[in-house]
Amino acid sequence: DDKLLFIFRNGKWDLPKGKREEGEGIVQTAEREVEEECRVKRCEITGPAVKTYHCYIHKGAFALKTTYWFPMKTDYAKKLKPQTAEGISAVYWATPELIKQRLTEIPSYNSLEEVFQDFAIQDA
Repeated sequence: DDKLLFIFRNGKWDLPKGKREEGEGIVQTAEREVEEECRVKRCEITGPAVKTYHCYIHKGAFALKTTYWFPMKTDYAKKLKPQTAEGISAVYWATPELIKQRLTEIPSYNSLEEVFQDFAIQDA
């Protein structure tokens, strides 16, 4: 329904994501992580990924991480459940208007600003 699966993780607005497991491709990783972190099933990739990049410290040196964000659709309509073990305290479907409002109250990660802006503008 043209909504974004929006999560609140470790004090910031975020999107579901995670690390690739052995033998897994990025599409399978994306689908598995959405199900694990939000309890959303039957996700179907609907387009190419948008890539974001961010730097972090790993073993005393800077590392560059690439994250792939896939547009998806699902017919899953049951209650969403945050994966609290991963620091996720809230998960819900957000309209562009709600995302704009939430981001004025509490920030997200710099690497996601453009992703959120693109989603909010596409429906304006």
